[in-house]
Amino acid sequence: MDDGPSGVSKRSARAARHHTSRAVPHDEVTEHGDGSRGHSARETLIILSSPPDNLPPRSSPRSPIYCPGYYTMPSAPSISQRKHYREPPSPPSEPTSTIVLTSHTSHYIDIRILKSAHQAESSDPSLTQNSPSILQWAFAGTSSTTPADASADNKPSHTVWTHWIDSKSTTQGEGGAEEGGDQDEGDMYPQPNGDVLEKGINHDASTGEETAYEELWTDLEVGVIPEEGGKYSTVLKVEAEGGKAKGMVIRVGGWCQGLLIEEGGKMTVERWRWMSEENDPTQGPGYWKRVVRIGEGEMPGPVLLRGVSDGAETEVVNGERKWEIVENYRWM
Repeated sequence: MDDGPSGVSKRSARAARHHTSRAVPHDEVTEHGDGSRGHSARETLIILSSPPDNLPPRSSPRSPIYCPGYYTMPSAPSISQRKHYREPPSPPSEPTSTIVLTSHTSHYIDIRILKSAHQAESSDPSLTQNSPSILQWAFAGTSSTTPADASADNKPSHTVWTHWIDSKSTTQGEGGAEEGGDQDEGDMYPQPNGDVLEKGINHDASTGEETAYEELWTDLEVGVIPEEGGKYSTVLKVEAEGGKAKGMVIRVGGWCQGLLIEEGGKMTVERWRWMSEENDPTQGPGYWKRVVRIGEGEMPGPVLLRGVSDGAETEVVNGERKWEIVENYRWM
């Protein structure tokens, strides 16, 4: 992949130029409740307010589960890591540390840190504190998926990600996380080893140029924080009047990421990871470590979210702002 001198791919630059993307074309069919498939002019999206007793496994990284027919089921929360990016016929490469957290209700946050800077954070802490140069892209919102035909291995599912907040866009989504903003989409092809290959088309609206892309995704273990006795998926959101601030924080298991954009375009990005003996044997008891920080704004981190785990609160106060708790889901 030719990332150019800035290390930003054509796809990651799309939102900054207000480009759109479309997926690789395939049959536009819909699976009905009786297992049959046919053409449909419209589908109805239903988000359930409570999880089913037996939550099905995810069909692919960074995409929710949808049951047959027109109904949307909540997904099992996930932590997805990108393994490579490719614009055929160029060979695959991965210039970033990209982690996507997807919640039970299909809220997601996608943060992409340039790998060279991310690897240098231990020797040059200033890179993780205030340097926006390490950020390739950060965006968050909600996702929706059209299911694949279970009887055909070569039929992918199709996922659309709505960017409610986007580090590269000057037009943030209006209203709730399910409305407005830029979108990107792709077809998700399950691989034999459990990974998922995403394929799509980048479209440059200013030139009309179209470029195929591929991204390979894998799921990381969600993990359990010992004192919590279960796995948690928590989503916080803030939206101040007059566009003074807009942000989303998502925690899934042992990972937490946040994006906050304030008046004047001031941006704060954070990534936290739970460190245990498995990933840091020198530290003893587990603890939350902030592995990435860009900007100077305040947002709730995973330590503040501990008080949310009992479900008694409806908001988290951080500094002068109140963050709404839009999801707090526990599973085993």
